[in-house]
Amino acid sequence: PGDLRERVESVGNGSFDQLEYWISLVERFDSKGLRKALEQAAEEMSLVELLDTRLSPFLWQIGERWSRGDMRVAHEHFATIRMAQFLGDLGQSREKEKSGIKVLLATLPGDLHGLGISMVDAVLRDAGVETVVLGADNPVKEIATAAKSAGVSHIAISISRGSAQKGVGKVLEELIELAPDYELLLGGGGVSLGIRLPRDVRQFRTMAEFQRWLGGLK
Repeated sequence: PGDLRERVESVGNGSFDQLEYWISLVERFDSKGLRKALEQAAEEMSLVELLDTRLSPFLWQIGERWSRGDMRVAHEHFATIRMAQFLGDLGQSREKEKSGIKVLLATLPGDLHGLGISMVDAVLRDAGVETVVLGADNPVKEIATAAKSAGVSHIAISISRGSAQKGVGKVLEELIELAPDYELLLGGGGVSLGIRLPRDVRQFRTMAEFQRWLGGLK
């Protein structure tokens, strides 16, 4: 399965009034229409509300329809690319002065699902937090080395559903051993599955939950 099924959040398969219209835009590969719909929603609510109540259900539905054969892989790829572009532009447009906190964002080795990182990156930058984005599929040693070189305060890992079934707990324990001075933050579809994870980590199941924790740092 692709990026759209491996969201940072797991808020269920909720719906909203414009969901079917958004789906139809993807089915028609209507880039301009989708962008307009996303921008309109962004103007009507906060970034976190947008992610939890609009983008997450939207991406969930595309992933579900793809898995049933109701949508083609081309639709999923199209939506992934457009969503990543939108989130990048949105985070840049809302970016504020840096707060002194610095977070490294990555996925673990073999986890190719990087859209969740784009979502968290947008939330962090919106809060004035500096980010170092490594993207998807990073060796544990590279994550630890990059954290030290960049002087970050936290390491945030997005765990997809697929990677959660592949002994991710042991990989995280290795990361903790290699980078013991950094608080480890976890989110993603894999976290929502209730998998066994090291105790020395923070887990977030919604963007709202993550935002509340972030607000407590300042």
